[in-house]
This record gives sequence, C-alpha cells and structure tokens, in this order.
Amino acid sequence: MRRPSYCWSRDSPEAPRCVWLVSIHAKAGIMARSASATTRPIMRATLPSFPIESDGPLSVDVRRFGMASFRGLVAHVKDVPYGRPESASLLAVLTENKGTCSSKHRLLAAVALECGHPVIRLAIGIYSMCESNTPGVGTVLASHGLAAIPEAHCYLVANGTRFDLTGLAGGATSPFDVLLDEHFVDPKDLPAYKVRVHRDALAVWARRNGMAVEKAWAIREACITALASNCSPSPCLPVPPGRRPSARR
Repeated sequence: MRRPSYCWSRDSPEAPRCVWLVSIHAKAGIMARSASATTRPIMRATLPSFPIESDGPLSVDVRRFGMASFRGLVAHVKDVPYGRPESASLLAVLTENKGTCSSKHRLLAAVALECGHPVIRLAIGIYSMCESNTPGVGTVLASHGLAAIPEAHCYLVANGTRFDLTGLAGGATSPFDVLLDEHFVDPKDLPAYKVRVHRDALAVWARRNGMAVEKAWAIREACITALASNCSPSPCLPVPPGRRPSARR
C-alpha cells in the first residue's frame, strides 16, 4: 500500500534528517542536539521562537497564564510534571499542571499554528518501546515475557529537526533509533488519529506475536502507568558530553 504524504518510514529520503535529540533550555533559548543516522555529528538546531500575539482564543488563554513568548511557553511546558490530564482541553497541561507527550506537544503545535508559524509541526512516531529507550517500562514488559512493544510518541518537527519537550530523562538509547513510522497531524485531530495509528501498529504486532490486540493494548497502558509513577522531570540543562540524548514519551 502506498504511504500517504504525511507518513514515512525512518529510511525514507523525505524523513527529517535528525534521528535522535533532546531539547534543552539555555539562556540562548530552546535548542536541540541531534545527529544523523550514520555519522552522528553533534549539531545544534533552534526551535523557532516568537511573541504570542495572536488574538485567537488559545493564545489569549495562554497569555493569561503569563506566557508572552513561544520560547517561554516551551520552557514551562517541558518542566510541567509528566502525567495524563483529566481534561481533553488544549489548556489542560497548564490548568492541571501535568501532561504527556501528546498533550504537551499538541498545545505547543496549536499555539504555533494559531500564531502563524506552521513550520512547527506536530508529529507522531511509532517506535519499538523497551527499557533501554523508555526507562521504567521494563518490569511490565518482562512480566509478560516481552522485550519491547510498539508505542506512539508525539514531538515537534521544525525545519527538518525533531524536538521533544516531554521533559523526561532519557535512556541508554533513543526511541528514534527504532522509529518505524512517522505521521504529521493537525493538533485538533491528534487524540483520535493517534489512537487509530497506534492501534493499527499494535494489531499488526499482536498478530505476529499470537496475541489479542486488547491484551497488547492493556500491556501498553500498564507501561504508561508505570512510567508516570516512576518518572521525574529532567532539568532544563545541556546534556553532558558523551551522553546520548533521547526522545521520551
């Protein structure tokens, strides 16, 4: 089946050039360290910033929380504790002071879009989740005799670079090293679309492993619960030399 224009595998020539990264907050702004899949040279890319001046309803609400610039909003959202908000509102990350990769990046992408910066795009990546790239899920996987399971991770892509502002500490390896598919999606469509592409990926994996799809989904949910209970926000500091940055869910 031919892939739609917004979806590709990690080996596609159209895919963003960066395979792994971690976002950091320094005086110079929100940045990312990244590397190619082959040579992995150290390079820096800056996530575009701009004043949040739109009269759109989301921008108005964000300013009420004291966020006058996209740079400031990104730094704040990254430091919000990891956890699934009760509300599906775009503002839930701010009103409930917790968020996942989905809710955090959905908010950021929606603000960027409303402020006229469509270059900042919301992406969903399907990757093979394991303890090495997602610390905290290994015990759950091992209890089911598994080493890994497909997971859907959200992040931003701007000017060919991936930016992950989930704010969790990285593992020994990166989810982007085992990225299977990547999809771009409008923020308003994320909740339903992400579930659909994730369930489709899990269904294929479950059939190959002789497992019911609902059981596979339950294992995945248990992994996320374990991740939320064990996580702690990572500081907004540069990654020490020699440590591989990692995107986190």
